[in-house]
Amino acid sequence: MFGEPFARRQPEGVDETIFEFASRRIGVEAASVLIDAMVSGVFAGNIHELSLSSSLPKMAAMEEEHGGLVMAMLARMRERRTARREVEERCLRGEKVEELVQPGGPAGPGGTLTSFRRGLDTLPEALAQELGDSMRYGVEVVSVGRGGEGGGPPGGDGGRSGPAGGDAGRGDSMAPWAVRATAGETLFADAVVVALPSPRAEPLLKDLDLGLSSTIGAIATAGLAVVALAFDAAPMGGTPDGFGFLVPRGTGPRILGCLWDSSIFPGRAPEGKVLLRVMIGGAHDPEAVMEEEGALVSQVRADLETTMGLEAEPLFSRVYRWPLGIGQYTVGHQGRVDIIHRRLHGLPGLWLVGGSFYGISMNACIEKAGEQVEEILSCLGSGPET
Repeated sequence: MFGEPFARRQPEGVDETIFEFASRRIGVEAASVLIDAMVSGVFAGNIHELSLSSSLPKMAAMEEEHGGLVMAMLARMRERRTARREVEERCLRGEKVEELVQPGGPAGPGGTLTSFRRGLDTLPEALAQELGDSMRYGVEVVSVGRGGEGGGPPGGDGGRSGPAGGDAGRGDSMAPWAVRATAGETLFADAVVVALPSPRAEPLLKDLDLGLSSTIGAIATAGLAVVALAFDAAPMGGTPDGFGFLVPRGTGPRILGCLWDSSIFPGRAPEGKVLLRVMIGGAHDPEAVMEEEGALVSQVRADLETTMGLEAEPLFSRVYRWPLGIGQYTVGHQGRVDIIHRRLHGLPGLWLVGGSFYGISMNACIEKAGEQVEEILSCLGSGPET
């Protein structure tokens, strides 16, 4: 690892895996232990398959712009010193410096783990409440196709849909897009945003553009199960102090890692209690997500005994399954995204969003969605105040 500043540069035009990049810069052992654990914990992915430039673009940029990781960190330290001096000078002049000292800003602290007090459900629930009656629930979409002259609804119902022939969406058969549901209902729209994981998006678009849907289908996901366990703090020797831990593959435990939830986020457990969140499955262990609940809990408890020495009986356990899990940006991902963009260019009014394409984190999805909202408003001829 000390030799990192002297490591050879990335071969020109090669889409390296994360393992290839890490082993080239910090050595095979560090890549297999440190970076593998991080990749398993963040992506539930396989370090030998994921593309560095697509999965960890900031790390790729560090080498591209500064020649290596250590040099990039030194440059970042210089930038922060310069920013702190600017803060001092601007404060003396009575100027505002909020944009410099906010978390993640040039002179501010690093990012802080945050969540909603009542969990991430808060965000979609608030969005649904804001949308009100315009939000439809329990409707299974089976295809997205052309409306109007590009291919109206089957049966030629003149823009009417549903069993009683009532209006749906615009109720306009000349609208450019038609979204068809299992109940025979057709919703007409000026624009369609497909916000689904790749395995769900692929079949919806197959009849519209086979090249587009097959490219989307080539973007894999890795399923995982999340096991929540609650304990009394006393048998554990008190509340754990820290974030938790990640597990490199091949070291024994089957779990990907454990977050000490109640230590990270206040209010996750009552006083004297501890809530742990354990991830299991992913690209290395795809069968785990559908294993029987009792077997999953037993496996997790055995691994926590190995890693934490935790033998106490949990107060309760809950298993949450995410079969589609996390998008896997394997080698060639950017090429697939480029193909998707080209196909979408010929389908104005259709957008793809979500963690299968432009970044798996909620922050990345929100950032990309902001850009796409501007595109959609422009396409519809609406101003930013709409």
